[in-house]
Amino acid sequence: MDLTESEILQLGQEINLAIDSVSDVDQILDDTNDDLRRTEELKIGADEAKRNAEEQLKHAEEVTQFLSETSEAQNRADASIQNAQEDIDEARKDLSQVIMSILFTYTQVRLSPLQHRRLSPLLDCQ
Repeated sequence: MDLTESEILQLGQEINLAIDSVSDVDQILDDTNDDLRRTEELKIGADEAKRNAEEQLKHAEEVTQFLSETSEAQNRADASIQNAQEDIDEARKDLSQVIMSILFTYTQVRLSPLQHRRLSPLLDCQ
């Protein structure tokens, strides 16, 4: 703010007039003391509410992170279960083939050639 010396003097006079026109400053201070105290109490309450809100936000962020990690773990578990089920199904197929081979071999040894020819299409695993 660039002011000339006369402008500064003019402002000083206006400020002095404004101060002089205020009467009974002590009464004004007394009258506003309760308002000042209440304002300070509200500020303290607002600061406390802000701290509580920040703590709640931090807690909510931690819960969100935990839920995200839990979801990822659940997805990995689901994939592992799917893989295990596929392995079980494959093992069952392999076991069925082994059983059929054993039965086929057993029937070849025990059947007469005529019985073998009749059953061979049904037992053919090779």
